[in-house]
Amino acid sequence: MPISLTLLQSPLVPFVFGESWSKTLSEAEPPSHPILSVCKMSLRPGTNVHHGNQTAARLWTTSIDYIRSIPDCTAFYWASVKNEPETLIALLQWKDVSAWKKFQSSIGFRLMTAFSTPGCLNRALPLSLPDGVTSGDIVEMVPFQVAAAESTTNFTTIWAQFTANAQEANDPRWIVSGGWLERDGPRNYDSREEKALADQQPSVFLALIFCKDSPLSASTLSPSLQEGVSLLSQFVTGPCILTTPLRCETVAQPMPDLASPSQPISCNSMSRLLKIHPPRL
Repeated sequence: MPISLTLLQSPLVPFVFGESWSKTLSEAEPPSHPILSVCKMSLRPGTNVHHGNQTAARLWTTSIDYIRSIPDCTAFYWASVKNEPETLIALLQWKDVSAWKKFQSSIGFRLMTAFSTPGCLNRALPLSLPDGVTSGDIVEMVPFQVAAAESTTNFTTIWAQFTANAQEANDPRWIVSGGWLERDGPRNYDSREEKALADQQPSVFLALIFCKDSPLSASTLSPSLQEGVSLLSQFVTGPCILTTPLRCETVAQPMPDLASPSQPISCNSMSRLLKIHPPRL
């Protein structure tokens, strides 16, 4: 059941720390761990968010303005997939679960996906982006997968040694990070079928390699790192994703007036968009 970087499998919905995105948190003990949102969106054919004269580009800019103003959004990076300008990757850093949940239920999320094909990748992992990540970095996203019935201990041991060797090498050309993607959960808690589907999901570890110049070739790494790459390759089950240089959006900006964007969008067009992408239940 390979789901590493595929589209969200209905009827499952995003979960974090074992709870649905829509569940109200307890005020007594709200989880405080930073959360990284990883979103992958395939735009409809002919859609281009890079050209400001298109409605899609104006909506994309509006969504960015809205999302970066959500309290406790601490970093917002996005890029296209290399040689696939209609596929976008967004990395959004949230202070905690509460902030992530606000994003999931916001109009900003719906605007961001307004011109995407049905079902975008929308996953979370308990991770803080490394301090050295900057605008212009090229990201290689590598999914590693362990079957649901198997232990993750072997992979975790190999990954820990690999990252230790990377830190020791202290190579300025790249920064390596990663974490376990939170599994999706059932939309309907009372459905045995949905729970069974959720239980079948493999454990997926997403490695994020931030390259400062160009993608690294394994042949340029030290022998210990090359060995680590070889050992890790047994867990790779899907294609890697390579992005164009990251764009960094400044966060904590004042909330924009969505009713009057710089180039107004008609109520009719907005209504059609919200009908295509209704609020998630």
